[in-house]
Amino acid sequence: MPMRERILDATARIIREDGIAAVRTKRIAALAGCSEGSIFTHFEDKGALLAAVLSYGLPEGQALVEAAGRARAAPDLRAGLLILAEATRDYYRASLPMSGSALSDRALFERYAAAHRKAGTGPHLVWERLAAYLAVQQDRGAVARHLDLRLEAVSLAGTCQYAAWIEMIDGLESLPYGRDFLARMVDSRIPVLAGTALDAST
Repeated sequence: MPMRERILDATARIIREDGIAAVRTKRIAALAGCSEGSIFTHFEDKGALLAAVLSYGLPEGQALVEAAGRARAAPDLRAGLLILAEATRDYYRASLPMSGSALSDRALFERYAAAHRKAGTGPHLVWERLAAYLAVQQDRGAVARHLDLRLEAVSLAGTCQYAAWIEMIDGLESLPYGRDFLARMVDSRIPVLAGTALDAST
């Protein structure tokens, strides 16, 4: 594994096990098998390292990227949306504790946010992947032409994020329909996305 990926992996492991306050260059170097100085050869500062972990260093982040490809190959809109919804929920479940930890340190969070802006990464990539999938389905005729795909994507991403938060705090059974929540959520959106929802006023 290249050194940059080893550093990301070591940092993610520390955050998962002990929280962001436990992230120290000496400990990262020991886990990654490198010198402390080499960490900052790859990352400008701790904020940039954290931004990179959340963008590239989580298995769930890579799984979300791969899910976009699998969704496009899925047999229909519902199947593709469910693949993406599950991967998005899993990503948020892994990343929320990490990004939340950064909020407790204002200076660190500002560096973290600045690093995302500089690299063009950040939470917007989640909804943009969903919007890209919806655009593909729109071209295929499965999604109505009049819809604002950006708003639909943000709505879907937000639902997945909120579901991950509820599950982390209260458990799956606190969600409507428990383990079937995402499937039921996707089913409720299909008529809207397809443009077949009935107008309640008629």
